Amino acid sequence: DHGVATASADPFFPSQWGLENDGTTSEPWAVLADADIDADAGWHRTRGAGVVVAVIDSGVDISHPDLVNNIWHNPGETCGNDVDDDHNGYVDDCDGWDFVNNDNTPEDLNGHVTHVAGIIGAEANNAIGIAGVAYESQIMALKIGNEAPPLSAAIEAIAYAIDNGARVINASWIVEDVNAATYFEPILDAAEAAGVLVVAGAGTSGNNLDSHPVYPAASTNPNVIAVGASTPQDERAPYSGFGPASVDVFAPGEHIASTMPGGSYAVFSGTSMAAPMVSGAAALLWAATPAATAAEVKGALLDQS
Repeated sequence: DHGVATASADPFFPSQWGLENDGTTSEPWAVLADADIDADAGWHRTRGAGVVVAVIDSGVDISHPDLVNNIWHNPGETCGNDVDDDHNGYVDDCDGWDFVNNDNTPEDLNGHVTHVAGIIGAEANNAIGIAGVAYESQIMALKIGNEAPPLSAAIEAIAYAIDNGARVINASWIVEDVNAATYFEPILDAAEAAGVLVVAGAGTSGNNLDSHPVYPAASTNPNVIAVGASTPQDERAPYSGFGPASVDVFAPGEHIASTMPGGSYAVFSGTSMAAPMVSGAAALLWAATPAATAAEVKGALLDQS
C-alpha cells in the first residue's frame, strides 16, 4: 500500500489547495474550506493505476523526475530500430508522438503541458514536488503545438490516442475556427464509439460558450466534458469560459502548482489547469471501476446519479 500523499511526502502538497484543503492548510493562498476535489478521499480506494490519459498539447517533459515513472510507453514498439513494429503508422513512437514536426520526440518547449501532465499524474510520496490527481495513471504525451493548435494535428492526435489505448483525452486548448465543430464531429464520434472521454478546457476569454463557442469544449458529443476554472474561494474564475449549455463542470484552476520542464515547478492559472483535474478524476474512477462506460464515468463526475 503506497498510502496517500501527505505534506511530508510531497513538499508542495500543502499548496495544492485544489486536491484537499480545510481552509487553513493550502498556503500561501486564502482558501474556502473544501473548495477542492477531495482527492485524498478517493486515494484510499484508487490512484488511477492502469488507466492511460492522453495529454494532447505542447508536449511533455517525459524525463521530469516527478513524471518519468508514470509516462506511457508503447508496448508494441521496439525503440530505436526505425521500424513501425506495431503497424500503427508511426515509426518508433515509443513515448508518444509530435504531430507538428512528425517525429517521435514530443518534448515540451514552453512548459504548458508538462504542467498539465503533472496535475494529472505526478508521482506521489516520492519526497519531491507535488502529487497528481491520479498519481499511478499513465500519461501519453502527444504534441500538437501550443494553446491554439492546428486543427489537423489535433484531429490526428485524438485518433492516435483512441487507437493506442487511451481511456481519457485531456485537451487544455481551444480552436476558434467557426467550422471546427464540423471537423471535430467525426473524430469525437470515433472517440465515443471507442468509449473514450474527451475532457476540454473552456478557454480563458471569459466568454459564454453558448454564444461564443470554442472547440472541442463546445462540442455537443456526449463523451465531451467541458471544464471551467474555479478559484480557491469556490467561485468562477473571471477569465473562465462558461455557459449553461456548453460548460459541464468547474474545477480548481487558479493558483495551481505543478511540474515544469527541467525538473522544476511553477504555479499557473487557467481552464488548462482545471481540465486535468477532471481528467485525473476520470482516471481514478476508471481504475476503481474498469468496466464502467464513458457515459457512466461522465455521469459520476457530473453527479448525474
